[in-house]
Amino acid sequence: MSGPQSGPDGARSLEESTILVQAATVVPKGATRCLELRKIG
Repeated sequence: MSGPQSGPDGARSLEESTILVQAATVVPKGATRCLELRKIG
């Protein structure tokens, strides 16, 4: 592996992107859950 992907910076960016992806999937779930609760209530 060569280029920007190699080294600790690449690992760090990969970790950050994974966290961002998790956050991006968790936030909409919470938002839809709130909307469903509002519709029911």
